[in-house]
Amino acid sequence: MTRLEYDRTHVWHPYASLRNPPPVREVASASGVTLRLADGTRLVDAVSSWWCVAHGHSHPHIVEAMRRQAERLSHVMFGGLTHAPAIELAERLAGIAPPGLDRVFFADSGSISVEVAVKMAIQYQQAKKLPVFCMDKFKGGFYEQALQRRKKPFGSLASRTIGDLFIDTNEVAKNGVEMAFDTLLRGVNGVAHRQRVRNKFLNITEKEPVDGCDIVTTIDVSMQDIAEKALLDKLKELNASVGVAILMEVATGEIKAMVNMQKAGNGNYYEMRNSAISDMLEPGSTFKTASIMVALEDGYITPHTEVDTGNGIMKMHGSFMKDHNWNRGGYGVIDVTRILEVSSNIGVSYLIDKYYQNQPQKFVDGLKRMSIDQPLHLQIPGEGKPNIRGPKERYFAKTTLPWMSIGYETQIPPLNILTFYNAIANNGCMVRPKLVKAAVKDGRVVREYPTEVINPKICSD
Repeated sequence: MTRLEYDRTHVWHPYASLRNPPPVREVASASGVTLRLADGTRLVDAVSSWWCVAHGHSHPHIVEAMRRQAERLSHVMFGGLTHAPAIELAERLAGIAPPGLDRVFFADSGSISVEVAVKMAIQYQQAKKLPVFCMDKFKGGFYEQALQRRKKPFGSLASRTIGDLFIDTNEVAKNGVEMAFDTLLRGVNGVAHRQRVRNKFLNITEKEPVDGCDIVTTIDVSMQDIAEKALLDKLKELNASVGVAILMEVATGEIKAMVNMQKAGNGNYYEMRNSAISDMLEPGSTFKTASIMVALEDGYITPHTEVDTGNGIMKMHGSFMKDHNWNRGGYGVIDVTRILEVSSNIGVSYLIDKYYQNQPQKFVDGLKRMSIDQPLHLQIPGEGKPNIRGPKERYFAKTTLPWMSIGYETQIPPLNILTFYNAIANNGCMVRPKLVKAAVKDGRVVREYPTEVINPKICSD
């Protein structure tokens, strides 16, 4: 008996006759949208195997995630136990569900989930018939208490950017968009009093409450979700302490995703602070582009200017500057284009030190022409102000300029660096990052927030 004959005799398939089942086809493998049958025939899986493989079969990211999870924890019963993936999935599901649906029951199929839902609905209807719920509170003894809670429709996604309310009051905005646009979101409270009318106490409204506005953000939920997952995977791989990921639309400056993850004491990552706008970090190699642009703009170098980086180690004012491949012999003689391509510390620092060591203020002025030193004046609070030192400040030594040119001895928030690179992609026009597009009330736009230009041209053509 062949496999297909055994299948026809002993295996029941969904939506098929038990007495006279239709023929089935044996699938040997699958990739993307293609199913390869045992006889070599290829079929397109147009229904995504009943919607279970929406991203295609054998998707490398999903396969790798499953492999990592299986190595760490393949399965454990859910009775009295739990685990991080279940909690994270529950948080996301509850975040996108309608208000009031914030409890999650995991089932292994759609039919079982429907069965569970029906049983819970029946139990609820039966419980409502109990005397304690049928009598008033003075006879039945059941007192209800209404609690108000701000619910984020997408759970923890962009939580620090959207912002929070203080837990004890649930009325005072704490940070993020919540705080910056509190006056528009809040609205106006109404006034009412209790009055006895015909032996009944009624609520008499003196002043109707006024709803606040809806704030339309620039965040794209899908992009935010992808960015958060990608950042979390990399942070876990590196066992890093903090990480940020930002996606900004070039022409408009709209922030499509902003993720801020910090490792907590329990080893998990959460959005604890908006590091993308507040952390004052040495930009490192991302600053080299700005340094080279200053020298190009001042006419000291061209893309073809050459530097002998030697064996990857160069002494500068008593300290050693190294390229990342110094232990493999360095890059030797390379031009400016190649210097940026390989991110050569020696190449950049040598050029800046050569042409600006006796006039460091001119280099600093060149950076300021590109507005890289300016605060962004974001729509939300908490941003850091770039710190680019000048030669008249304390501790500006001879080594400061070359090390400054490769992103050290300077502190700039991550979003400011992104804004600089966004200007390069935007043909030199630097636009202000934007998190809120409009305020809407009753379906009508009451205020728009257009794209603002910080610097129409950070350098010449």
